[in-house]
Amino acid sequence: MNTTKLILLTSAVILSLSFLILIILLINRKFRSQRKNDAPDNSAYSIHFAFQFISGVLITSKVLFLLNETVDMLNKTSDKVWVECIRPGSILIGLGLAWFIFWYFFVAVLSILATGKRDLNKELESNHKSYAIERGVLLMGFIFCLQPVLELILRNFIPSMEIPFIY
Repeated sequence: MNTTKLILLTSAVILSLSFLILIILLINRKFRSQRKNDAPDNSAYSIHFAFQFISGVLITSKVLFLLNETVDMLNKTSDKVWVECIRPGSILIGLGLAWFIFWYFFVAVLSILATGKRDLNKELESNHKSYAIERGVLLMGFIFCLQPVLELILRNFIPSMEIPFIY
């Protein structure tokens, strides 16, 4: 029972972080393609990536907490835990990643309203760390403050145990 739970949660962590890094790389692909190969790396790109990754890990931690509860519950009710955990696990991970993508683009629009229309690529190329920090803090703040809302949404997609009412 504990071995099954350990293997399922470890594989969920690996898959979730792999998809998170893939999404971050897909979002940032236009920044990487315009960088010069011989130019030294500036820290604004690193700050931008770090804030995105930390924000995604905050979401992943909430997803894995609920997945842990799901595995515990399915261990008690079903013999085929491996098969039963695939559907809720993939739904929870997918919704968590969709939550990250939604808030990333929402923060992009919000930063336009707050600071004016500034091109993120030009700001990162100019090594404007303050702009990267500002967008990163906005993203982390939204994701951190809206974790209870994410938990409410994700709880709708995990199976529930029905307790018979006997009086």
